[in-house]
Amino acid sequence: MICILFLLSLTNCLKPVILIPPLYGTNLFVSYNKTNLPWYCPKSLNDSLLWVDVKKLIPPRYNCIFQLLQGFYDNATGKIVNREGVDIQVHNFGGEESVRYVDNGIFGHQLIDAYASMIAYFKSKGYEIGTNLFTAPYDWRFAPVAIYDFWPKLQEIIERAHKINDQKVTVMGYSCGGYNLHHFLTQKVTEEWKQEHIEKIVFMAPSFGGTMDVFDSLFNRYSPLLPYLRNQDIADMCEGLPCLQSHLLNHEVYGEIPLVRGPNGETYTARQLPELLIKHNRVKGQYINMLNLSVEFSKKAPADINLPTTIVYNTGMPTNWLIDFKYGWNHSPIFEKG
Repeated sequence: MICILFLLSLTNCLKPVILIPPLYGTNLFVSYNKTNLPWYCPKSLNDSLLWVDVKKLIPPRYNCIFQLLQGFYDNATGKIVNREGVDIQVHNFGGEESVRYVDNGIFGHQLIDAYASMIAYFKSKGYEIGTNLFTAPYDWRFAPVAIYDFWPKLQEIIERAHKINDQKVTVMGYSCGGYNLHHFLTQKVTEEWKQEHIEKIVFMAPSFGGTMDVFDSLFNRYSPLLPYLRNQDIADMCEGLPCLQSHLLNHEVYGEIPLVRGPNGETYTARQLPELLIKHNRVKGQYINMLNLSVEFSKKAPADINLPTTIVYNTGMPTNWLIDFKYGWNHSPIFEKG
């Protein structure tokens, strides 16, 4: 009996942790029974794995995925929504189902680790999902600008972890998960709430400053995940993914630093990149409204969150710094790295 009580006391000493996954790192499930998808797409799906079911990656059916991932701007509500007739959800908020692997595997072997290794590490230290280890999956397509139901869910699970463990919570956001976490802490909760419930924050390669790779992806209309696979469906998907638009470089962080050089040697700063996309017809129609909504997230410098914080980055990695269109806007650019 004494040994059991001792073990329980060790478990209770573990500080509660919440993990927020990166861009592309949450499984998405789709339902529809009537859409305008091409003939080769399934006529209906009911809570079927969309991102990413490897069986759906066979051409030309992978175009069904690209079309279903695309977002649209609703002029009536000013919100970003799914394709008409389509519902896309995440599973098991707080649990591990949606965040272990990006894919569902081949012959029982899953290929792309999202948080499986991280969760296994915590479990090896005595953590238990739903007790002192939680995850916060989200619809990465619309992050952070249009994940409307994510914020109250994240707040609720932090409060629940605090209550269950009678300890303040540590929250870790990886990449876009860090972007979401920063927005949550600076825009969605009060200072009093933060100090009451959160012990510290860990940002692992947070993306709230943006990335130059996104501008290249939007301008040249390809997916950063599939740079060598290009077609009209992928181009349309990228134009309709607010997660990409929200990752254009932060205006204040990058200030007057030249980031793009045109064919005549003219240069453009972070503030000018959205208009450059519009001017060259890379973002058009309804997607201009989506772009304007998304860019609101990168106009101000990231605010102080007023909590103990650890930021983890790799260093010394060659990074695209300036894109030079010396051969013309419709030709492949040259990248200067830093």
